[in-house]
Amino acid sequence: MKDKAADDTDGSDANSPRPARCEKTYVWPAATAGDFPYHGPVVAVPDQGSDPLDEHGAPRATKAPPLPLTPGRARELRARSLDWTADQQAKGLNVSTADLEAELRIILREEVSPSEVETAI
Repeated sequence: MKDKAADDTDGSDANSPRPARCEKTYVWPAATAGDFPYHGPVVAVPDQGSDPLDEHGAPRATKAPPLPLTPGRARELRARSLDWTADQQAKGLNVSTADLEAELRIILREEVSPSEVETAI
């Protein structure tokens, strides 16, 4: 309502907040691939390996290193070796130390790190 000299000619009160006047704003056009020409050589992207972080930025779970051979597991493998040897002899097969060690290596490769296989035998 226009009742003071300070009021604007559009009828709004000079003390009330005014809406912003509509002015033209320049909007830059979206950039395209042709806007920044590169004339240098094509460079191969180096292999940076796998990302240690997941999509949320948390460290990825890594496979735990194999545990060393425990005394209890060593006893189980000894008992298994004795059973395997007895089974082979019951079948009438000759059992050598090399055969027994080969069987143990198969089992140990799945359970301990490669550096500990020979130590365990």
